[in-house]
This record gives sequence, C-alpha cells and structure tokens, in this order.
Amino acid sequence: MTYGVHDYGRMMADRTRMRAYFDAIREVVRPGHVVLDLGTGAGIHALYACKLGARHVYAVETNAAIELARELAIANGLADRITFIRAASTDVTLPEKADVIVSDLRGVLPLYGAHLESLADARARHLAPGGVLLPAADHLCASVVEAPEAFDRLMGPWLAGEGSLGRELSLDLSRGASIVAGGIYPDVPPLEPAHQLSPACRWASVTYGEPPTGLVSGVASGAFARGGTAHGLALWFDAEILARDGEPIGYSNAPGTELVYGRAFAPFPEPVRVAAGGVFKAHLFARRTEDDYLWGWTTEVTDASGATRTFRQSSAWQVEAWPHRQGTARSAARAEAAAVAARLLAADPDPARVVEALAVADPPLERDDARALVRAVGPWLFRGSGDSTP
Repeated sequence: MTYGVHDYGRMMADRTRMRAYFDAIREVVRPGHVVLDLGTGAGIHALYACKLGARHVYAVETNAAIELARELAIANGLADRITFIRAASTDVTLPEKADVIVSDLRGVLPLYGAHLESLADARARHLAPGGVLLPAADHLCASVVEAPEAFDRLMGPWLAGEGSLGRELSLDLSRGASIVAGGIYPDVPPLEPAHQLSPACRWASVTYGEPPTGLVSGVASGAFARGGTAHGLALWFDAEILARDGEPIGYSNAPGTELVYGRAFAPFPEPVRVAAGGVFKAHLFARRTEDDYLWGWTTEVTDASGATRTFRQSSAWQVEAWPHRQGTARSAARAEAAAVAARLLAADPDPARVVEALAVADPPLERDDARALVRAVGPWLFRGSGDSTP
C-alpha cells in the first residue's frame, strides 16, 4: 500500500497511538543515543527523538513522504542530526549500531507484508547490545460479533436476501458470496462493544525482533454472553510498545476504540442464531507468502438449537489473490486450481479424495500436480500443519 501525506496526517491525528509511542520513546531515549526510525513516514518519531537529546537518528523509509520529513527536519533546525535514507531497511547498512529502534509497520493487523522480517533483520543487524526495540509485542484478539450492517455490506449483494439484486432478477449469485467469505476486511461501519456476542480472546502473540517462523496460529474460544445473530469474527490487536514492570506502554484497536488502524471483520458464510451460554471455537492461522499472508480459519459455533455449525474459510477462496501472492500459483490456471483445491478441502478435509477430484476436474490436473497443490494449500488452510496431506 502506498501512503500519501494525508494518510500520515491521519496517523499523527491518532492521539492514542501517538501518546503511547511518545511515552515509550521518552522512557528509553537518552541524550547521546543513536536511534533508528524504521518506516519514518513524515519523520515525527525521528524529530521527537532529537528533541529528547538523541545524538543522531537514522530515518529509513521507502515512501516519497521521506522528502517531507527532510523538509520538516530543516524547518526545525534538526537536519544535521538526522540522516534520511530512502530504501527498504533490509537493504540498508548503518555506520553504527542503534541504541533504540522505533517502528510502526502494521496494517489493520500486525501480520502485514514484510513487517516481522524487517524488525527481525533490524534487531539482528542494527541494534546495539542492550538496546531497545519498539514495539515489543502485539497480541492478536478475536470475538464473535453481531454486525448485520458490516455483513450485509460484504455478503448482501451476493445472497438472495430481501431486496437483493439476485432475487429481483431471479439470478443465483451465491458463488460471489463464497469468495467474499474467504476475506478479512476493515470493519465498516466500525465495530463497537455492543456488537460483541462473546468476550475478547487472545489467540496468538507476536514478539518483535524474534526470527519469524512464517506461521502464526492459535485458538480463540469462549461462551456467548447474550443471544443474537452471529455474523462473523472481529479481529484486532493489543499493542505492547514497551514492556516494563507493572503496566506496559501500549494501546488496543479493540471494538469501540478510534484508532487509525480500525479493526478487521471476517464474515461467516451465513448468519447463525445463537443463545446465551452457547460456545464457539475458532482455529486461526496466517501463513507468510511472497509479499503478504494467506489466512485460514475454522470456526465451530453452537447455534440456538444446540447444534454445532462448522465454517471452514480461507483467503485461498479469493482467486484473484493467487497469481501474484502465492509462489505455487503463478498462472491464472494455477490460481483457479488452487482456489478449487481450497474449496474442496473445506468441504471434504480428506486430501486423497481432493486429489482425485482435481484429477477429473475440467480442466483436469495430473495427479502429481494435484498432490503438490494439495500439499501447498493444505498446511496453512485450516490446520497449520501438513500431517494429513498425501
């Protein structure tokens, strides 16, 4: 994603986020320190570190906004203490180690592009012994939400509901709904605490600076605090900018907060009526690909009748994501086959039967190709491991 100056202005206007970062920077930057501002944007963190007495700041950014940051440094008489570098941090070698590295490379969720790899590389190559990396960690959270407006905005055009185009024209558009159900989207309209049917649940944590494994996974579960209609999962993160004794410095973009990140909403394939005391369990994971993440999640929901509804969902269902994001699917035909494999695995988790189905599909795949594709799709699709793939 390419940010404009107005986007950086929105980030600066997020006072909850800015206060947390300023508090953390003030805790750790001392006169004479060297600071690396990774993803400096308009340079606010770099300027603030100088105001706190940093001897020198290295401000690294790929976006053209770094030119604005350079002008702001000149305007504030700090240009001689900041070196601006327009490049990816992984391509940069600094002349000295940094006492403090500060960064915010997140998207709506922390699993965003090369975020984890960039911070691990920065810590390994640029952080001085005893130095501090900001942020320290992020904790991924989820809850089941009743969000009819958000659901209808995404799924409504494809379902044969009252007032839908499909019903008006007597057309079956449901294939579009099955693709949309494989996505994780910004919450529009914003999710509030009143939308939550279940309490918040942390399902995974990311500790920055540690070598990433390529897979983040976990389980969110709980009981419904009230009855209602479950439309999907709300996803957000609790940020821990600086770990310290007592209360860490951080913030959260949980439902009800007004942070620049917003939250994420993952709609169920269809709404489910639930009762107070019913339970849910969601297995979620995200696997790193060439330039982003592919997500898989399986949710079990006890409906109001006491029956268990199971939804298996994956971003592999979104065919358009495959040709440019997944190394095993570089052509449009391969993309379609990968999406078909994902849908078949969702309906029937037996990989051997999926291989046979792909072998007789139109167009058919050679069985060796089908097995390779199932091995590629299966490990991250629902379970996070490839134990059952052929």
